Amino acid sequence: GIGTTSPAHNLDISPASGAAELKIAGAEGQEASIRLYADQGDDAADIKRFLTDTSGNLKIQHYSGSAFVDSMVIDSSGNVSIGTSTFNLPSGKGLQVYDSSTPRIKLANSTTGTGSTDGSLLYVSGSDLLIENKESANMRFYTAATERMRIDSSGRLGIGTTSPTSALHVSASDPAIFIQDANSTGNSVNATLQF
Repeated sequence: GIGTTSPAHNLDISPASGAAELKIAGAEGQEASIRLYADQGDDAADIKRFLTDTSGNLKIQHYSGSAFVDSMVIDSSGNVSIGTSTFNLPSGKGLQVYDSSTPRIKLANSTTGTGSTDGSLLYVSGSDLLIENKESANMRFYTAATERMRIDSSGRLGIGTTSPTSALHVSASDPAIFIQDANSTGNSVNATLQF
């Protein structure tokens, strides 16, 4: 116990006032880390490490049996990478998820459930981007805080309506479908279907 006469844990830092801080510093040019061993660390899967390196990256690593491998990295700019320590974002800050075959981001709540067939997924398969709602529900698209389009659970596409009744349902005060063909001369040939 540090700052307390009644420690509640193996190491208990409880100052009488002010914030508590534990400092772990590596020598010049060296990293600093904390290793965690569950179940006495008798299996590689039981061993994890939190590490800050000399480039300013914060890493969560797992032990492969022969070396520590990055599970997640937060770099000095605030970018987050899961599955790889190499950042390749075109600009700004972001989240990067890597897997050698099918990287996924899953969204689920108490309504959808959390099973493998629940929720919604954003993922890459081969070179294709997939957006998948595993629920029998809608996919809704908004701009300016207003719903503009939805695909319902039957696959019907509604534009300007929240209740599409056919494969394509367009609803507006003056509905029209505009078709433009840019021909080989560079001129545009326009056609409109209007009802």
